[in-house]
Amino acid sequence: MSVRLLATCFGLLLSTMPLSAGAARPATVLLVTSDELADAWDDFADWKTAQGKSTKIVTIAELTKDIAGDDIQQKIRAGVLRSIDEDGTRWVILGGDSLPGGKGHVPDRDTRHRGFGYADIPTDLYYLSRKDCDANDDGIYGDWNDDREAFEYTHPRAVIGRIPVRTPADVAA
Repeated sequence: MSVRLLATCFGLLLSTMPLSAGAARPATVLLVTSDELADAWDDFADWKTAQGKSTKIVTIAELTKDIAGDDIQQKIRAGVLRSIDEDGTRWVILGGDSLPGGKGHVPDRDTRHRGFGYADIPTDLYYLSRKDCDANDDGIYGDWNDDREAFEYTHPRAVIGRIPVRTPADVAA
């Protein structure tokens, strides 16, 4: 058996071992969702944690409590970045759909790309960006001509994805 394989097996063993009484493993997965869907995600969070990825479910209201911002997307972004910086979050899951105009269970950030003829392109990468994607502060996010220096498509310590469900039954499925 190779050293690499042994190290991998040992790492998996340690990541799934129960912690001693009273000790808490910091969540490396942050699942952001709505109040309506929060309880429905419990089985998923338990499964991820059993796979070695300690998972915390947080509602948008909990995540954005005491966070200032012009809109819910700015508040969500600040809460996600705080979780990455302070709690060591490595994976962010947006647990819910997004609808136009900042609606849905977990709204996206709408961006504009005039040069390409598109006026309303949804993006979730905004939530990981340490920059706000609106360099000229005109309220139009992602305009390549005016906001190019405010783009940051990745984060050095975390990734993001979305599971676009609408109902607790969708989550269970």
